[in-house]
Amino acid sequence: MKHKKVPFILASFICLASLGRQDVFGQLLNKANEKDWLKSDPAKDSIAGISLTKAYNLLGGRTSKPVIVAVIDNGVDIEHEDLKNVIWTNTKEIANNGIDDDHNGFIDDVHGWNFRGAKDGTIIDNEWAGATQIYEAWKGRYENADTNLLTGDKKREWIVYNKAKQEYLDKLNNSQDSIELNYSYNLKYNSSTLIANDSEDPTNRCYGSPNFKLTQGLNHGTYVAGIIAAERHNNIGIDGVADNVLIMPIVASAQVGDERDKDVANSIYYAVDNGARIINISFSKIFSTDKKLVDEAIQYAEKKKVLIIHCAGNDGVNIDSFYNYHYPMAVFENGKKATDFVTVGWSRPLFDYRLAHPNSGYGKLKLTCSHRVAIFTPPRHTINMTQDLAQVCLHQW
Repeated sequence: MKHKKVPFILASFICLASLGRQDVFGQLLNKANEKDWLKSDPAKDSIAGISLTKAYNLLGGRTSKPVIVAVIDNGVDIEHEDLKNVIWTNTKEIANNGIDDDHNGFIDDVHGWNFRGAKDGTIIDNEWAGATQIYEAWKGRYENADTNLLTGDKKREWIVYNKAKQEYLDKLNNSQDSIELNYSYNLKYNSSTLIANDSEDPTNRCYGSPNFKLTQGLNHGTYVAGIIAAERHNNIGIDGVADNVLIMPIVASAQVGDERDKDVANSIYYAVDNGARIINISFSKIFSTDKKLVDEAIQYAEKKKVLIIHCAGNDGVNIDSFYNYHYPMAVFENGKKATDFVTVGWSRPLFDYRLAHPNSGYGKLKLTCSHRVAIFTPPRHTINMTQDLAQVCLHQW
């Protein structure tokens, strides 16, 4: 008889152990669903956060120096109540006097620069898709090329050209989206005619506007800036991840279409020359018409010891593959790798099969950013949530 109790005791133990595991897992789920889970410490909390609270406790009482962070994006609301006190100011420039006081080539650039700005600061928020850019720029080179004579880089460019051409023609013939047809895949549309002092010359670095007129849809840069540096402990909105930083807004990105390489390159040069120590690039694209131009800008930043943070994209592909490259990238045309360029992937709070987000780009030489959901700083007086990797890449600080 006494042996009959053994199965019952074992079953009871297993049941209690199972309930215990469920209880612990339930606690983890609760932590994972908290809006500030990113502050958690992996060792202490079993949550894949960034140990933010622990880091600030460690740094308590120490004196820090302000760090200028350039946010290259589609604009930052510099009057936002949670950002206005952390916006970089060019103290060598006098506002609105029409003079380049600091002789850096940019007139009245008190709070950064808008490389997509009309004369009045309106951001030209429509651009060609990357496929259209490649098709227009390279069709004279590869449309009737003898592929038997193409080798190495030229053969790879021909493959990229045909991929771009296929996308362009497919959209042109099948898209029902009026925005795509009017802007992204319309060869008659030319943003250069709308941007102040712009030209087709890739060496032209001084065009655009010192002003930022944001439309409602141009809020990505504000989200990013808020995640990085929204004023901490002011009882407004959110607390940014980083304390004692200044945001340098630079516009290179559009709401529709893909970034032009010259805007990306010139934004990097501007950031470096005006004191940024970190550059955040929360966009990526699969076509690059003038990679060498951007490579040279990245190398310039590297020479000046400026760190570039770049997002791995939201396509869920291996971005180390030639067919999935996301630009700008940490590998130069000559095959050498950038040393001060970090590409950030996207992770989630639980240490299980859900840790790596399926939409995140992946590959070698990457950093995984702790984020599934970001609480961000959207248009004034509101708080919201998003699941876009691009808006969270600076949380890894």
